Amino acid sequence: MTAVRRFAPRLSGSFYAAALLWLLVVALLVVGAIAIYVPDWSQARADFQPNGSDVISAFPILAFATVGALVVWSQPRNLVGWLLIATAFAATFLISPKLYAGLAIDLGWTWLPAPDWIYWIGQFSWVAVFQLFLVLLPLYYPDGRLPGRRWRVLLWASALMVLIAFITALDPASAPTGVANPLGIASLAGVSNLLFLPFFVVFLGTSLAAVLSLVVRYRKGNSQDRQQLKWLMAAAALLLLAFALQFLVPAFQNDFLIPLVAPALPIAVGIAILRYRLYDIDFIINKALVYGGLAAVITAVYVLIVINIGALIGGSQRLWLSLLSTALIALAFQPLRQRAQRLANRLVYGRRATPYETLSQFSEHLSETYSHEDILDRMSRVLAQGTGAERAEVWVRSGPRLVLASASPPSTEPVTPVAMQNGTLPPMPRDSVVPVSHQGELLGALAVDKKRGENLNNVEQKLISDLAGQAGLVLKNVGLNRELLARLDDLRAWAGGGGGRAREQVPSDPGPAQA
Repeated sequence: MTAVRRFAPRLSGSFYAAALLWLLVVALLVVGAIAIYVPDWSQARADFQPNGSDVISAFPILAFATVGALVVWSQPRNLVGWLLIATAFAATFLISPKLYAGLAIDLGWTWLPAPDWIYWIGQFSWVAVFQLFLVLLPLYYPDGRLPGRRWRVLLWASALMVLIAFITALDPASAPTGVANPLGIASLAGVSNLLFLPFFVVFLGTSLAAVLSLVVRYRKGNSQDRQQLKWLMAAAALLLLAFALQFLVPAFQNDFLIPLVAPALPIAVGIAILRYRLYDIDFIINKALVYGGLAAVITAVYVLIVINIGALIGGSQRLWLSLLSTALIALAFQPLRQRAQRLANRLVYGRRATPYETLSQFSEHLSETYSHEDILDRMSRVLAQGTGAERAEVWVRSGPRLVLASASPPSTEPVTPVAMQNGTLPPMPRDSVVPVSHQGELLGALAVDKKRGENLNNVEQKLISDLAGQAGLVLKNVGLNRELLARLDDLRAWAGGGGGRAREQVPSDPGPAQA
């Protein structure tokens, strides 16, 4: 099982560089806040006046900078941490240049130097933010390396975007009215309109290709890589949902929703790379699918019955339609929730059983009557299904040794018993081995081997432990059964021919109740 990475900052040059960059971002945010709230902006033009988005954007900027610093302090060679800090630093220039130019040009702070140059430099900030956020970060996530050499072409495409943006900034008309373009070239007037389509095509192509690199990593990666990618994809899905709501729903058409949701992306990246509660994402996605789907169905029913039908029959009947829709939702809620849960389980866990289904199946089997071979076979099968293991084994104590009682898939060759060490579980070359005890007595063990390149996550490890807790009584009965058969064999050897008749009168494989 992959252990959670302990966060331990390394006091090196990278540590101090990241700390200084983080402090610089915080300082720029503080100066920006002072520039927003101290002066009177009523006399400034609309292009320079701060708005609510400028205030709330401090939260995602601070989230990017903080998570980036934490990643750099933990893994200095991982380029993702530096990209997060660079994104935060570039994002501060989405706000500060216009405030700086507004103070110097419209509010009379003439002692501020070069406002035209500061504003002109600020025009590149959005290009840098989108390059870092939508192209470089997906390309280098999560290990700080490209998926392969062929992906270097996207770096050249990114450089082409920067070149197009620079040429566009030479258009004298690219600056707002009243602000001179310090590098404006009269012969390039209108070039920004001419280069808009090529820039858009290159930008869209590189962004989609960068997202495709995540799909390639997911298909080729091991279980840990996929969990890290799930965190990023979940945060990206939340951000896309915020974009959709802001675009489609009038109530959300403001400047606040996206800046409030944007911190989810760096937080997800930090969780994935630092591996703090990494494997909880399966549970989060599962519940989000269930209750998000229920919310969508309830909303659709309400819109269909109350709004659409109410508009046809008149507003006076909307109260009864609301009561009717509430009753229908109440009656259908539990069946809908069960169907949504099954669908979410299939999407998140695939064809294998969820951990909860595995424990439920095993508990149901305990209440039924099976021979001990059958119950052990069922135990190994549900263990393999619940963990997605390549092989699951059930070992039973037989005197001073552990004997392989069942395996899924079954062993093709005999497996040598393992000698115990002073009544304790011996070392076994498996990915995970959990002892099975009953009233303090070691009775056996559950062992699991994952596929090559995959590791047990926290949920699967807890499943094995919980299953071992339920299996104690089963292995106790199996041990009693084996002891009874051994005593019958001894009796048969002692009694000679007469013992054969006694042996025939006793079942060769007594069930759990007889054991």
